[in-house]
Amino acid sequence: MPSVSHYYIQREYELWDTTLPSSWTDGTAILSTGSKDNEYVDARDCNKLVLYFDVTLGSLTSVDVKVFFSDDASTWYQEQSASVAGGVSTLSVFYRSMTAAGQYRETISIMDRYVKIQVRGTGTVTGSNLTAKAFVGTV
Repeated sequence: MPSVSHYYIQREYELWDTTLPSSWTDGTAILSTGSKDNEYVDARDCNKLVLYFDVTLGSLTSVDVKVFFSDDASTWYQEQSASVAGGVSTLSVFYRSMTAAGQYRETISIMDRYVKIQVRGTGTVTGSNLTAKAFVGTV
């Protein structure tokens, strides 16, 4: 019997649609309340976050994006990456860096109640633009 994948989008968010700043700047926070009506979604009902980026570099070298998670909206935890050498795992700050204009998609597993992104452009921001959307749902 073939398996069927079910994905239910619970909410769409417009995170960014503007010229990029040259320093880390918060976009729209998502999953920002525990209400369960048509306006807001409790992240505990979701397990996937899908980010869509439409990047115009202009004079920029890159567009960088960080994702933060929180259970109380006051203490934020950033994604990390690990490298292992000699049996030692070293954690480093993780962010996505897009060095070419285009459309990008990123899927992230979530278990946190609050999520926010930060973005920045590196180089000269002339002619740059970022449109970012997020979808949260269940798989």
